[in-house]
Amino acid sequence: MRKDPHIRRKEILHAAIILSLKVGYQSITQKEVALRAKTSKSLITRYFGSMRKLKKEVLKTAIHNNIRAIIIQGIGVNDPLTKTIRHHFTI
Repeated sequence: MRKDPHIRRKEILHAAIILSLKVGYQSITQKEVALRAKTSKSLITRYFGSMRKLKKEVLKTAIHNNIRAIIIQGIGVNDPLTKTIRHHFTI
């Protein structure tokens, strides 16, 4: 039976967030995310389009949920998503 697409997307995003906390959000790979989410690399592409878009979603979610470890990683690599919040963090 196929999983609901919204549930599958959330599982992939959650796996990417967990991996980001372990290895850094810039270092996660499609293969690692697929293994952790128990899905295929092609489904990651289907739901997110690219790893860059998945990483962007990881950072957006981190900002929304105040996951500081990932936000600081985004600031450290000068990710444009962190531009408006940089002044709130000291690295």
